[in-house]
Amino acid sequence: GKLGASQGQGPVINMAAASSEVMEQSTAEEVEPSISSPSNEKEEQAQEASSPSAAKEPLVAEVSTPFSPETGAMPITPSGGMEGLSELAGEQDYSSEPLADRLASKDLGRRCSGYAEAQAEMEAFVQGADSEGSGDIFQLFGTHIDTCLTETLPKGQDAAISALAVYLGKCPSIEDRLDEVRSLVRKFTEHKAIDKPKMQSLVPNVILLVAEICGCPAVMKELTESMTELENAKKKSQGFFKKQVAFIIKLVYHLLSDFGSSTMSPELGYVRTVLKYITDSDRGLREACYSVLVELSAWMGDISEAITSMEEPQKKELAKRLETLKEEEVKREVRRKCRHAKDGPEPVAKGLAGIELDLADAVDALKKLPKGWCITKVHGMEKWKEKMEHLQVLSGVLDTQRLVPCDGYATFVPTLQRMLKTESNIPVVTEAAKCMGLMARGLRKDFEKQAKMLLPVALARINDKSVWKPNALIERVEQLLWALPFELLLEELRPHIASKSLFVKKEALNLLLRALDLRQVQLSCPDAFQRFLPAVAAASLPLIDDSDNTVRQEAAKLLATLVFRNKDSAEVGPLVIDKLPAHRRTGFADEWKKIAKDLPCPALEMEQRTPAPTSPAHGGRRPAPNRQSPPSPGPSEAPAESEKPKAVRQPEGPVTAAVRAAQTPPSAAAARPEPVVTPAVATTPETSDLVAQMAAEIRSLRSKVERMEKERTEAVVQPDASPSTFQPRSRLRAPSGERQRAPLGERQRAPSGDRQRAAPSCELQ
Repeated sequence: GKLGASQGQGPVINMAAASSEVMEQSTAEEVEPSISSPSNEKEEQAQEASSPSAAKEPLVAEVSTPFSPETGAMPITPSGGMEGLSELAGEQDYSSEPLADRLASKDLGRRCSGYAEAQAEMEAFVQGADSEGSGDIFQLFGTHIDTCLTETLPKGQDAAISALAVYLGKCPSIEDRLDEVRSLVRKFTEHKAIDKPKMQSLVPNVILLVAEICGCPAVMKELTESMTELENAKKKSQGFFKKQVAFIIKLVYHLLSDFGSSTMSPELGYVRTVLKYITDSDRGLREACYSVLVELSAWMGDISEAITSMEEPQKKELAKRLETLKEEEVKREVRRKCRHAKDGPEPVAKGLAGIELDLADAVDALKKLPKGWCITKVHGMEKWKEKMEHLQVLSGVLDTQRLVPCDGYATFVPTLQRMLKTESNIPVVTEAAKCMGLMARGLRKDFEKQAKMLLPVALARINDKSVWKPNALIERVEQLLWALPFELLLEELRPHIASKSLFVKKEALNLLLRALDLRQVQLSCPDAFQRFLPAVAAASLPLIDDSDNTVRQEAAKLLATLVFRNKDSAEVGPLVIDKLPAHRRTGFADEWKKIAKDLPCPALEMEQRTPAPTSPAHGGRRPAPNRQSPPSPGPSEAPAESEKPKAVRQPEGPVTAAVRAAQTPPSAAAARPEPVVTPAVATTPETSDLVAQMAAEIRSLRSKVERMEKERTEAVVQPDASPSTFQPRSRLRAPSGERQRAPLGERQRAPSGDRQRAAPSCELQ
């Protein structure tokens, strides 16, 4: 203190000197506790009291003098400079403490020290080494995995998850703990800090290591079940839920990118989840969905068959991203493989239709059930969670590709029927439907009799929006088609297609369209679209004219898909196109464009060839053939002068022709050439008799007119007339019914009565 004060730099001492001095003082006090006498203590207290300014100087020096790393000096404080050690507690060296105590400690610094040391020892482990106790570190760290998952601060998460990744990659006996390793998937997806950037950057590597150990199908199963539980949760925050779903879809992207489409087959079901959330309002969720589809397209090429249900705007956006991908010419290579996979190149999937059945060995699931387990116990349980857990035991053993046929599966059917019909709790219904679908998938045709009993019960819940969802009942009803033929589903759906509920009609049409494209239907009936064209078209055609717009769209979508899949068939016209109402063909054309893109729509082509319908003014009757006027040729169709045919007068009806002939004088009729009449249609015997009769009447009228005209001209024009031959005007006037106007060239003006009376007097004069 005196050195610092004399130099004006503050009281600074050396760290090592200060610590040694303190140690010496404490040792002296312990060894010679009686050295200091009361008189000496009183003198020291008097000196401290006499100089109060000296006691305050270290406080100022502590603030003004920083720690110097070069000299190792630190400021002097009233407590001897030791209170700063609490701030550096995280940097202290805890290596002297046992590793197990540090991993179980509540202090973050000690746990991080334990994670780092454990990671270093696991990385240095060489499998097959002779050193004793070299594998104990894995056994020790395995008991603290749950502690790693409970870390909430970024510092602890970084250290814990990094050590966990090394543990999964190096542990020699990890195959003996598959269930524990597989459960990590759900624990991470349901972690309360999974929305934080630190967790989202660290967890994917752990999930990929789990996929190497357990296989991609097992990881996808855990992700799907986790997604189902998140969707069915009653109390959830929408923002956090969407971040969880987006993270799960990102994990699918990482799995597909590292393992390839041969291991991460689209048949695992992730494409449907992607298509479900690709239209969501959350941008991060949409981007995750697009990334999966782009990656799948990079591996498999054309995926148009897998995304037929996607809307047109999303298809355009995906096409735009795929163009960018092609320009970059990114090549995909398999970077990871399952540890139990055989060596050698994996086959590359070329298309969705070419994926073969998994010919796994059949498993006797009933032997795996716990002793004393009985499905009928679920009826005596009051809590829904107990029911769900009881059914999960059954669904867990049934989840395999093939099951050994046994009569014991038939005993489950009555209980499942009852639960599907009367249960109101959504998770319980979902679990019961899952058991139903898994049995149908595993037993195939051996479960046909029981599936026929379950299908009507499951379809009866189609009007319940809470359970009629893809992850609840829809997917399980589709799994029943492993054991049932498609025509049975079509017959069961007919009443629902004709239902009064809009929701039921739309869902029935959707299920019908999806079922035609299912893998199980295509395997049993590869020509399903061609074989069931008449039946499906007849069932869905009435809904194309439904009063609801959404129902009409679903019906048009189904019919357009049928026509597109049968575009080369001659039956499409009479079965579908000809029966489309004229005012609904535009909606059909809109759905056709979404499916067929640039191909011309057959409905619009037929509408252009079909003449306009009869006007309602005629009462629905067809107009007479002789009243139909031929279409006038356009300006470009006008023939040359030399090639122009003679003018053809449109034929008239018999009555109209007779009246026109009666009003035409003979001289005018002789002056004008007789028009050539070309009948529009062939005449019948009745028409010929009528025309002959009218022609005779016309000739009679013409002769009568000629006679009357001759008498009139003789009476009016008399150049040799005398006064005695004068006749009164009344006698010169022709009857009103016989007066006819002569042609312009033959008209003669008859003089009035005064002029007639004056004419004889002029001649006499």
